Amino acid sequence: MTSALAVDGLRVLYNRSIIGLSDVSLSVEQGQLVALLGSNGAGKTTLLRALSLTLGYCRGHIAAGSMEVFGRTLSGRNPHAAVLAGIAHVPEGRRVFTRLTVEENLRAGGFAAKTARDRQRAKDRVFALFPQLAEKRNIRAGLMSGGEQQMIAIGRALMSNPDLLMLDEPSLGLSPQTIERVADAIRTVNSEGTTVLLVEQNAGMALRIAEYAYVLDMGRIVLSGESSELATSPEVIERYLGGVDAVAKQPTSEVRPVLTRWSST
Repeated sequence: MTSALAVDGLRVLYNRSIIGLSDVSLSVEQGQLVALLGSNGAGKTTLLRALSLTLGYCRGHIAAGSMEVFGRTLSGRNPHAAVLAGIAHVPEGRRVFTRLTVEENLRAGGFAAKTARDRQRAKDRVFALFPQLAEKRNIRAGLMSGGEQQMIAIGRALMSNPDLLMLDEPSLGLSPQTIERVADAIRTVNSEGTTVLLVEQNAGMALRIAEYAYVLDMGRIVLSGESSELATSPEVIERYLGGVDAVAKQPTSEVRPVLTRWSST
């Protein structure tokens, strides 16, 4: 398989002294849906900021390591270069333009499209993925529900027709029913050929739809493996899936995780 994303030995500092990431290495193959799990402060958002080249806006910088997207080196470049490399980043908290309509928000995401036809095709794709956005295309985003705003944020990112879609906590603050709709949309986007890196605290949802997952803790990757195997790991269940009781109810033969443990030294 072709590598979509390769991160090697990445070290990120904030204010030249606070460690955000320490020696992080990971890879995502083209067409994969990979999850990045971890609690608050683990470094998940920092990694996405590094990849979208927006660390500078948060007083962060890359102190060591390298990043490549589809063979292109990203380190030392500006956010516009990340978009041109095929990356779309949906940040935590949605951050839609509340005074703009749904359609105007989508138009703002299509600035990198080469032609008007490309923008129209992208918009048609978004409306097919989220039909209720098509129905409310002329309504201001600020008047819509949190779930609808998340759909707008994802749709706006898709307007650039990205090769790599990075999503930061897309389930945050949403109802269980809306989370499932968003999860279905992410699966559909991935099935259509877009590589997805999904950052989530909702480990249950993430492991259900992703093929592979990494676990970040205190700025380091501490576990990685196939999602189905991580989902049966006692450590993952205890820390991210609601406790060890779920493990106790499983037959011993089913709890055989094949994981990669990363050194913390």
